[in-house]
Amino acid sequence: MRRLRYPFIAAIVLGLALVPSALALKVKKDPPPPPGYLGVAYVHDFEPDGGITPYQFRIIAGGLPPGLNISTDSGTVTGTPTQVGAFDFYVEVQSGSGAVSQVPFTITITVKFAIDSSPLPEAAINQPYSHQLKVTGGTATSWTKVSGELPAGLTLSSTGLIAGTPTAAGDFPFRVQANGASPLTDSTNVTLHVSAPLVLGGPTIAEPKEPVSLNWKIGQIVNWAVKANGGKQPYVYTSTTLPTGVTLNPDGNLVGEATVAGTTPVTFTVTDGTGATDTLRVVITFKALLAFSPAAKPKAGKVGKSYSWKLPVTGASKTKLFLASGTYPPGLSLDETTGILSGTPLKAGSYKVKFWVLGDPGTQVSKLYTIKIAA
Repeated sequence: MRRLRYPFIAAIVLGLALVPSALALKVKKDPPPPPGYLGVAYVHDFEPDGGITPYQFRIIAGGLPPGLNISTDSGTVTGTPTQVGAFDFYVEVQSGSGAVSQVPFTITITVKFAIDSSPLPEAAINQPYSHQLKVTGGTATSWTKVSGELPAGLTLSSTGLIAGTPTAAGDFPFRVQANGASPLTDSTNVTLHVSAPLVLGGPTIAEPKEPVSLNWKIGQIVNWAVKANGGKQPYVYTSTTLPTGVTLNPDGNLVGEATVAGTTPVTFTVTDGTGATDTLRVVITFKALLAFSPAAKPKAGKVGKSYSWKLPVTGASKTKLFLASGTYPPGLSLDETTGILSGTPLKAGSYKVKFWVLGDPGTQVSKLYTIKIAA
């Protein structure tokens, strides 16, 4: 056997004989890229076979589905497809040794078999209801309720029809499943809201007789509220013009204290989350603590005849003290607790007297009267 004359060259030749398998490069085709779904996040890793690191990836022909991109360093395809169809392309991988491989692939994007995620139309208590559940990306061959309960009076058919007449109000969560051609299936949680008629009432009476009469004294803290029932929250409360000093809070509470006596008709309105409305008519009266009746005049008297006249004072004050300044008709006197001027006039004439009334809390009113005594 002939020996190699140059040992160094022989070593190189032997080394090259071992290298080709290490330098062979390709992109693995197994597993192939999985199909994707429109609007659903997608991930797939293209993996090199052979060669040496680092690797570089790129698409050299065709194109990925719109919405997807490939990482040049890792070969990972990510994104959310925005278009359906079958998309052909070539993936090129280059290894650190400079070896290059180009392999064809196809990614197919379809519409995913899924239950329509639109909210269920609302139902009204004791009113007929019907709604057909739907799917995208195929045809549902059967429907079932997986968990939860439908409102009493409603059922789910195998065709996906929710129908009946609900007899209870509230929110009813349940889970439904749609089955298509095997292996297509999807399930999701849904909630059906059943509303009772929207009614606006007071804090304790849901439907009081209208108009509701409310009475307070000037300076008294207001404590009352309108309250809605039924419909669908959130509730929004509004009103026509309120008495001065009184406001309506967002939760329906009346707060404040009036500073002016008088009677005010008010209409309260509630609007629920569906836009439905109801109203409540109220008459609010604030009584003055003390006041002289504007039209009342002093009783005329006559010398020598018994006389009695009660000062015409109204108001909500329970405590009253009556005082006077000026010249009384001789023979008459004022009872400071009852406000009655009485006695037997002794002298004819026209007498001007200013009367004062003191009440609680610290209120007072006064008025000048002319008392005539005939001879």
